[in-house]
Amino acid sequence: MERRRIMPVLYGVLLAAALFLGIYFFVMYRNIYYLPEESLDDLCAVLKEDDILVDRASLPLKREKGTIYVCDSEDYSAKVAIQLGESNIKYRFATPEGELIFLHNDALCEFYSGFSFRYYADRNATYTDGDFNIDDTADMDLLEEERAAEVRRVVTAFLERGSSGFDQQDKLDIVTEIARVYEKEGVYYAECVRTIDGLDITGNRVVCVVKDGKVAEALGTWCFLTLGESYSAQLTDILNILFSVKKEIDRIRTSEGICQVKVESVGRCYTLHYLGDDDGFCFIPCWQIATDIHGEFIYNAVDGTLYTNNP
Repeated sequence: MERRRIMPVLYGVLLAAALFLGIYFFVMYRNIYYLPEESLDDLCAVLKEDDILVDRASLPLKREKGTIYVCDSEDYSAKVAIQLGESNIKYRFATPEGELIFLHNDALCEFYSGFSFRYYADRNATYTDGDFNIDDTADMDLLEEERAAEVRRVVTAFLERGSSGFDQQDKLDIVTEIARVYEKEGVYYAECVRTIDGLDITGNRVVCVVKDGKVAEALGTWCFLTLGESYSAQLTDILNILFSVKKEIDRIRTSEGICQVKVESVGRCYTLHYLGDDDGFCFIPCWQIATDIHGEFIYNAVDGTLYTNNP
C-alpha cells in the first residue's frame, strides 16, 4: 500500500526535475546563442532618439559563426590569363597601374589592383570603351530568360575557366550568377555576380560581352580562384555593429549637419581582404548596413572593423 502511494510522488518529482532541467538548458541555450530581445528593443529606442531609424524586425537575434576562406594566389594573373585565353603567354609587361599579358592567339588580359581586370579575345576588336557600365543600357533590349540561357551558359563557363588553374583543396559553395543579359545588334552584354555560401561578394561584378557564341570581351572586378584553407570564427553581434554605425553617422553629421537617417537593410556578405600584400588574400564575412542618405557601411563581422562606406 505504501508503495502505491509513493510511486506517483516519485513520478511527479522526476517529471518536475526533468521539466526544470529542460527549461534550464533552454534558457542557457538562448543566452549563449541568441541576443536578449529587450537589448534589441533598447538599441532601436536609443538610435531613434538620435534620429536613426531601424526596423526592429530586420535585426537578427541569433549569434552566428562565419567562415573565413583563405585564397591561394600563386602567380594569379598569369594563370588566369592562360585559362581565359586558352593560349600560352607571348608577352608580359608590368605597368604603373598593373600588368598586361598578351597571348599567342591575339587575346589580351589587363590586370589592375583590387582584382579589376579586362579581357579581349581579340585585342583588335572591342565592343566597349573601357568605361562601360551595365546600367548604361537605355538603347539595349533586356533578354527574356529563355533566350538568355545560352548566353548564361557561355559566360558561366568562361568565368569558371579562369579559376581552373588553381588547386582545389576545400569544397566550397561558390556560385557564379548572371544577373541580367542585354542585346544590341547581335551582341550580348551579361552582368555577372558571385556568391559564397549564399552571400554576395561585395564589389565582385563583371560585364561579359558575347559575340558569335563566345566571350569576346570582359571587364570589371572579379576574383578568379579556388579556395584553400578555411577557418570558423564567432561573428560580432548586430548590437555592437549598429553602435559602430551610430558612431560613424555621428562623425558624418559633424561635417554635414544633422538629419534623420533610416537604416534600410541589415545583412551579411563577403569581402576580399589582403593579407599584408597583393600576393595573399582571403574572404572575410561582413555585416552590410544600407542607409537611405549615407550609403552603405560594410564591417568586418569578426572584429567589427569598418571596411568601407559607399556613399
